[in-house]
Amino acid sequence: MKAKEVYIKYNPYTLVTEVRIDGAAVKANSELYIPIETRFQQWVEDLPRRLKAECNTSSFNMTFHGTTPDYEDLREVLDEASKEGFQFKHTHVAAKKTASKEKLIRDIFQKIRNGPIEELKRDDAMMDAFKKADNNEFEVSVVATMSAGKSTLINAMLGRKLMPSKREACTAKITRIKDNDAPVFTAKAYNEDGIHLQSHKQLNLEIMKKLNEDPAVSDIKVAGDIPFVDSERDMTLILVDTPGPNCSRNLNHQKVQRKMLDKSSKTLILYVINATQLGVNDDSELLRYVSESMKVNGKQSKDRFIFVVNQLDEFRKGEDDVKSSLNNVRDYLKERGGIENPNIYPAAARPALLIRMACGGEGLSHEEDKGEFVSKVRQLNCNDMLHLENDAPLPPSLRKEIDDMLAEARQGSNGEAEALIHTGVVSIELAIRQYVRKYAKTAKIKNVVDTLIHYLDETQYNERLKKKLAESVDEHNSIAKQLKALRAKIDGVGETNAFEDALKTQIKAVWDTANRNVTGIGTRYSAQIRDKIEEYNGIEIKKYEFSDVMREFEKFCGSLLTNLQVELERVSEEILEKECRALMDEYKKKVDAFANELSVEDFGAFEPLRLIQADFLAILSINWDSLVQTRISSYKEEKSQESKVAHTATGVGIGFAIGGPVGALFGGIVGWLFGATEDKSVETVKYINGSQLAEKLAPLEEYFADQVKSARKHMEDHYEKNVLALNSNFHRLDDLLKAKIAQLESYATDKVRAEERIRESRRNEEWINDIKSKIAEILEI
Repeated sequence: MKAKEVYIKYNPYTLVTEVRIDGAAVKANSELYIPIETRFQQWVEDLPRRLKAECNTSSFNMTFHGTTPDYEDLREVLDEASKEGFQFKHTHVAAKKTASKEKLIRDIFQKIRNGPIEELKRDDAMMDAFKKADNNEFEVSVVATMSAGKSTLINAMLGRKLMPSKREACTAKITRIKDNDAPVFTAKAYNEDGIHLQSHKQLNLEIMKKLNEDPAVSDIKVAGDIPFVDSERDMTLILVDTPGPNCSRNLNHQKVQRKMLDKSSKTLILYVINATQLGVNDDSELLRYVSESMKVNGKQSKDRFIFVVNQLDEFRKGEDDVKSSLNNVRDYLKERGGIENPNIYPAAARPALLIRMACGGEGLSHEEDKGEFVSKVRQLNCNDMLHLENDAPLPPSLRKEIDDMLAEARQGSNGEAEALIHTGVVSIELAIRQYVRKYAKTAKIKNVVDTLIHYLDETQYNERLKKKLAESVDEHNSIAKQLKALRAKIDGVGETNAFEDALKTQIKAVWDTANRNVTGIGTRYSAQIRDKIEEYNGIEIKKYEFSDVMREFEKFCGSLLTNLQVELERVSEEILEKECRALMDEYKKKVDAFANELSVEDFGAFEPLRLIQADFLAILSINWDSLVQTRISSYKEEKSQESKVAHTATGVGIGFAIGGPVGALFGGIVGWLFGATEDKSVETVKYINGSQLAEKLAPLEEYFADQVKSARKHMEDHYEKNVLALNSNFHRLDDLLKAKIAQLESYATDKVRAEERIRESRRNEEWINDIKSKIAEILEI
């Protein structure tokens, strides 16, 4: 059978995909029809199956028109499909290169603010919406097990020793390092409640050590230069150093980490693994959490997790093997977390740090470091096994960048630059940069453009109405009466009561679903704690092992509670968004019902919502945190009342609650042990009856259920406030709509200036069309 000709054009800035088979556009019911607003990486892995189902063949000549990163994702999928019998010939039509799209769009924004339309000049809401959409920050969270070299990797990226690095788990704080291109690093430290404690204008390693050791400090915000980031071309990068899964005793920190790993998060994750101690640390539960997050949203979710296998420079030639170690890590991730096809990047972070310090401004002050630096440079350049860039899963475009860097270093006999590339850290930095440009940067550009287009569309519709009304001066008395009546109707008692009844109906529908969801979460977590307790039934525990068993159980409870918090918060946000959208839909119905209130000959359909569409849509893109504090973390003010739940009748003291730390979980049980012995000799071994222990722990199941009930009550209280907040927005929209209608009245009744206003509206509409065409030109690929 003759190969099918397939043409795909994908624009990552507009999220529009065009697919043609043998020159004909696919239909809306086709397997290959891609709805607008669908990112390429969400469906590209399924493309071979869709092609076969649509075309009944496995042979294709494909032309892809788009950016290089997207084409490389396509090639990867097609190469995998070729192993299953597909035949692909593919050609890339490269997207046109332009100057910084962000800069061009900001220039357009200034033209709008300096343009001829007064409403756009004065509109503070547009300015606020633009600033929000133009937010340039992007977080990269660094996660690791104990002694994996996480702090050393961060220091290597910074080119200086800033983060404390010790063999034991030392990161007890959450540190955010924000790139601002300044040569000097600064820091601000905060306690658990977000209260500012201290500032440092010239941050160094010694100060960071003190901050990490200070029990009052919970979060540290650092700012300075992250060298591998180009803030103009990329985004403002924030490296987030989080406590490891086996070191933090602060549940709030664990929750922050889980939220970053959660499937709803957009944060890029560097998961650092110690190549020399694989499997020593118990991170199975965390890896399973990562695995669940990687199963949604297609390839982007897989790209979001970069597994860094560190300390490979400790491998010796002839004794160890890098490729075998990476395969072991791959098997380990699959066995421990069920993670398939991970992005594994080998690294030698400490040599990278030494090279950058020696060749940068900081230098090496210790003789031991100087000797290690010389030794590592020689080792990396002479040992082919340690050319770690060769084992990084880089796409062809980044592979070429690495090859060009190597060629330049070797041509200039720059052994330090060559060794730095061999450490694998440069490959990791390129992967981060590519992710930011492929996902975060394109998403930001789309948000900014959508914001501008909403305001331009609204203004353009308004100008068309003004022009039409100015042309209808013969009907001005009739039109003026209609517009005046419409303004009165917006405030009418009947309309208000009907609208409020509709809101109540929608809220009830949302909450019926929400209650079922929250109840399901509670049932699931209660079952997990019950199953764990049941493991002790019918067994005997040696008394000298009891403390270890209890520590393990405490760790299980803390992790389970953290996951419960994160899931409840996610559901809380989903409920809030659904509620908001439902109420917005009701407002839209209310305003759409006014469409028949204006009757002008040859006027066409009147769409009052289009007069305020930008402000209407701005509410849908609301920042859920800023609307009302809905997150469970807002329990802080309640923490003191519910941080301890005592079950004195059973002797179990539970020392933790939502938002609170895991405390003395089993204080009551210790007294019950009646003189447990630490003697490990066979003659004196005594046992604890697991069934009795299970009975003592039984109230924990009820406790977890109580937390879910408290969370539901907390949500309900705050969602009532959300309704009030949204109602105030609806009143604001009503006022805005009335003001726009009043302005239209003036255009319908002013015969004297009619011709002048017609010309003005015509000029304004032409100007808006010109601005829109310039925006479209910037986004075209």
